[in-house]
Amino acid sequence: GGSPVVPTNQTEVGYMVGLTGSTSGNFFLQPGLQFVSYVNTLTYGDSTSTVAQTDHFSRCNYIRIPLQAGFRLFGRSEGGIAPPVNVELRLGASESFLVGATDHVNQGPGEAFVKDDFESMRTGLIVGLGIQVLFLSLNLEYEWGVSNHFSSDASGDATLDALYIVFGGSF
Repeated sequence: GGSPVVPTNQTEVGYMVGLTGSTSGNFFLQPGLQFVSYVNTLTYGDSTSTVAQTDHFSRCNYIRIPLQAGFRLFGRSEGGIAPPVNVELRLGASESFLVGATDHVNQGPGEAFVKDDFESMRTGLIVGLGIQVLFLSLNLEYEWGVSNHFSSDASGDATLDALYIVFGGSF
């Protein structure tokens, strides 16, 4: 037989809670610490086998540590007062550590994945855009997974990408 394949791997709606900090100034650093729960539906099979493929529904929970560098479009006034509205552009990377995983087989033969089937560390590259109004912020971030989602090549080759819509406040 051939190597296992994952012809479809779609991330569904999950959630994230955590804290981020930011240095002041037009150019800034923004580290964070977050709990993230990703939900995936994926098809798992063998590219050269006549055996039916298996559809899975997985949830992977991570502790995520992002670090981003960014630029604020509007600077502070001469008195050091921040403008009431600002736009931010960010680039960065994150490292995520797997703390739990569940999987259910929706359809087809095969067994559910267990936590050890997923890679224990996940690396991602981030691009983000945000708007801040007074102390509230709304950010849109995309993270490209650059490491394999599975812990061994025998389990397949897939990355985990994510789109985040983040609402927060500054205090």
